[in-house]
Amino acid sequence: MKNPMKGKNILVTRSTAQAKPMMERLRVMEANPVHIPLITFQAIRSDEIKQGLETIEQFQWLFFTSANGVRFFFDNLQHYGIVQRKLDTIKFAVIGEKTDQMLQLYGYQASFFPSSYQANSMGKQFVRFFGNDKRVLLVVGSKSTFEIQEVLQAEQVQTTALVVYETVYETAYQQRLNELIQQDNLDVYTFTSPSTVVSFDNQTKDLETEMKQIKATRLCVCIGSTTKEAAQESGFQRVLTPKQFTTEKMIQTIFHHFLQESEGV
Repeated sequence: MKNPMKGKNILVTRSTAQAKPMMERLRVMEANPVHIPLITFQAIRSDEIKQGLETIEQFQWLFFTSANGVRFFFDNLQHYGIVQRKLDTIKFAVIGEKTDQMLQLYGYQASFFPSSYQANSMGKQFVRFFGNDKRVLLVVGSKSTFEIQEVLQAEQVQTTALVVYETVYETAYQQRLNELIQQDNLDVYTFTSPSTVVSFDNQTKDLETEMKQIKATRLCVCIGSTTKEAAQESGFQRVLTPKQFTTEKMIQTIFHHFLQESEGV
């Protein structure tokens, strides 16, 4: 069977620190990954974070919604010299396989891994399993949505958010991105967060004619329902999202799309 991915030019917009596994997998599939990082991340240092970490024993649960949240949480622990034994009585909840894998790298196991990545169902599932008499610390980034906090609070769970990292728009590759847009030789545009969509639009705003055509005709594949919504609001008309929010499933979605297209489905 002919490989439907062979030779496809696929835009990868993840940060430099996170893009390598996805690009390697695309190369294995004989696709041509084109890496234009649109965002990067940096730790936030503040008295609020220091105080929150110093008094972390008041919480029974830590919620992580991303691998970056895990990484920068432990980075801040180390930065402020806070001993990890403060976490001995705390349980962990994670959303997503990559978040779970990152937590394990730090030597911890998640006690709650929701069956759905949707905030509403996740909140109800947590309360059904553990009740609502727990204090939860939600570890997030500056561009994260606070839907999970709102859902948990609606379920009468006392929830506090701690913003431990900042999402920064990466513009170093804007000229290259604009050249690619003008050439229109990208077959797929991939986005892994609403922030990548915003950064993309900011950096291509002077190419209105080209972008109108691309958004009407080219395939766009996103991780997450909020990213999909951001892409659709941006104007992309052919948007796909895997049921599981991982780059592996994103690549499978691209493969099946081009397979069906080659078969005339």
